[in-house]
Amino acid sequence: MRQDAFAPNQMGMMRIDSDASNPFFMGGLTVRAANQNMLTTISSDITGNVVVPQPAPHQGVVFYSGGKGVVSHVRFEGAGKAWMSQPPFEMANVTSNRARISYYNCDFDGRLSAAYDSSRPRKCAPWMGNDEYESRLFDSWMHHSNVSRYAANDEGQGESGRVYAITRCKFERISDNLNDGKGGVTNATPVGWESTNAELIVTDIIVSQDNPNSAAQGDRAQHLQITHVGDSSSDTAGGRLRIYGGSFRQPLFPQLDGILCLRLTPSRWVTDGYANTVFVYPNADGSGTRKQPWVYTGSWPPSAAQIAAAGVTKDTHYLVRNS
Repeated sequence: MRQDAFAPNQMGMMRIDSDASNPFFMGGLTVRAANQNMLTTISSDITGNVVVPQPAPHQGVVFYSGGKGVVSHVRFEGAGKAWMSQPPFEMANVTSNRARISYYNCDFDGRLSAAYDSSRPRKCAPWMGNDEYESRLFDSWMHHSNVSRYAANDEGQGESGRVYAITRCKFERISDNLNDGKGGVTNATPVGWESTNAELIVTDIIVSQDNPNSAAQGDRAQHLQITHVGDSSSDTAGGRLRIYGGSFRQPLFPQLDGILCLRLTPSRWVTDGYANTVFVYPNADGSGTRKQPWVYTGSWPPSAAQIAAAGVTKDTHYLVRNS
C-alpha cells in the first residue's frame, strides 16, 4: 500500500452528505464492520512501528464536510479499522469535518462486533472531529479503543465561535492495551483536543484513566488533554475550557482518584494563564468555588504525601501536567 504519511486515508464504510438546508438524521440502529482483507506490506514513509500483516485500515461512518444533523440511539461497533494514532491510518467509528452535529445516547465501541468474533479484538478509535463548528455529545459512552480517543483537531482553523460540548458521557478503556502488539500506539488521554481555540464545555462526565503504559515520564496519559500540533500558526488564542462537576477516576493511582488531571502541552492555553483559559467548578450546575490549578512537574505519579503537602483535594484543585 502506498500512502503518504499524514495524508488521511479516505476509504470508509459509509459517507453521509448534508448541509444546513438538508440536515440528516441517523437513529435507532447498529453500525459495525467486519475485518477487511489482510495487507502484508506498507509504504516506507509510514512510521509508528506498524505491524503487518493485519486487516486493511478504513474509516467508519464519515459525515462529509459541512454536514449538519443528529445521531440518536446508535451503537457503533468497530465500524472502522485503525492502525495508528495519527494520519494516515488514525481511524474511528465516526469522523466529521467542519460540521454541526449533535449525538444523543450513543455507544462508541472500538471493538470488533461479537457477530464476527466472540473474542472482540479492538479495531478503532471512538470518535474524530476536525475543525468542527458545533459538536455536542449527550449521554453517550466511548470505550475500548485500540489506538487514539475522542479526538478533535482544529489545526490551522483559528475561527472563533466554535463549540465542543460533552454532557453526561463516559470514557474508559482508551488505548490501554498497546494495540495488541500491532504497533502505531501513543498513550492517548481519553479526551483530547488539538490546536484548538474553541469553547470546550464539559459537564458531569465520567473519565477513567486505565492506561498503565508510558514511554517516558511526560508520556503519561491524564483525563483530558489539550495539545498543540503543527506549526506556530495553529497556536491561536481565545480558547476556553469549562468543566462542571464530573467523576475523574484513577484506578491505577488511588491517591489521585477523584482529582481531575489535565495534560497541556506548551501553547496559548498555558501562556495566556490558567486563570484565563481553564475554568473548573465542583458541581454540574456550575455552583461552588472555582478550583485552582496544581502544576505538578515531579516524577509520576505524585505521592499521597506530596498531594497532602500541596493542600490539594478533589474539591479544591485540579492537577496540570505540562508535556
